[in-house]
Amino acid sequence: MGAPTFKGVGFLSFLDWVGEQYGEEARRDSFSFLDEEELALVREVDPEGWYPIEIADKIFRHLAGTHLPSGREKLEQAFREAGRAIAVDNLSSMYRAVVAMEKPATIFSVLPQLWTSYFRGTEIYVRQKSEPGTVVVQVRGIGGITYLSPLVCGWLEAAYQHIGSSSCRVTEDSWEAGAITSDELILRVEWV
Repeated sequence: MGAPTFKGVGFLSFLDWVGEQYGEEARRDSFSFLDEEELALVREVDPEGWYPIEIADKIFRHLAGTHLPSGREKLEQAFREAGRAIAVDNLSSMYRAVVAMEKPATIFSVLPQLWTSYFRGTEIYVRQKSEPGTVVVQVRGIGGITYLSPLVCGWLEAAYQHIGSSSCRVTEDSWEAGAITSDELILRVEWV
């Protein structure tokens, strides 16, 4: 399957969010601690390019320690907001056609396609639960990106709202258990 990678389009939306929320200095500082090899990869991010997962992890940890609000609850809120911003940006433009005909009860069928448009080298499984409005999403092999859990939760909440859900709440098991990183995400999606 290969080492996990992330796509530039979502990363650019994340960096735009950082600049809008915390200023251009924070956006520029996102790369300041990378080594020369990593910096060469992301100096000019290509929306269609693929990048090593470790770079996202380093940037998330750096921003959490320097520019984002401190404390677990505030960091969760910030990364959820970032995920929402990425979803709004990408689902209203680049991925609009993928979700155009979806409804809250059926979007889970395209979640694997959406996930693989952001990440490679991972596995995703989606199971609809017997309770209406409930889906469990399992992602394996993500490589333990720090703070990815609340970012993905925010993305999914915004995606469900984008296609007509009046409310959606997403939780992730490892985050709820106190971890800030995990190689496996178990996301519980409930919507109305």
